[in-house]
Amino acid sequence: MSSSLEFRLNACPICLICLDCRNKYGQNCTCQARHLEWKRKKVERDYIIDFCQKPFTQKGATNQRVALDKGFVDWILANISPHIELSSSPNNVNICQNCMSGFRDKNKSIKFPLFVFRVYNTKNFILLKYVNKSRKTKKFLRNQQQKLQI
Repeated sequence: MSSSLEFRLNACPICLICLDCRNKYGQNCTCQARHLEWKRKKVERDYIIDFCQKPFTQKGATNQRVALDKGFVDWILANISPHIELSSSPNNVNICQNCMSGFRDKNKSIKFPLFVFRVYNTKNFILLKYVNKSRKTKKFLRNQQQKLQI
C-alpha cells in the first residue's frame, strides 16, 4: 500500500474499501476517483457497497440542510486511515455501512447506557433513584434496594 493516498469520495476513508468494486483502495482497486451520490432505489445505484453520505464541513451541512454533527467529524478525524491524506477539507464524506455501524454503536453506548441508577448512602439509608425504566427494571431495582437495606 502506498504511504499516502489522496482522499476520494468513492472509497471509505476509515477502512479504505472502494465503494465501486469492493477492493482495498491503494492495493487491488483500479477505479478512478469520482463523485458518488447515494440513491434510495437499488436499481438506480451505480456502486456496489452501500454507504452513508455525511457532511464533514459546515458548508456540506448547509448544502444537505442538516446540522453539522461535530461528534461525527471528531470520530472521522480520530479513525481515518493513516494512509489517507486530506489535502483540502472535503464538504462531505462517504462512509461504508460497516464503519458507520461502528460510529452508531459508539454513539449509542454513550447516549443510551443499558443500566443507569444512582445509589445514595446516608447512615444506613440507601435510596436507588431510577427514572423512565420499564416495570421489570424497577422491580429489579426495588429488590436490590431491599437486599441492601438488610
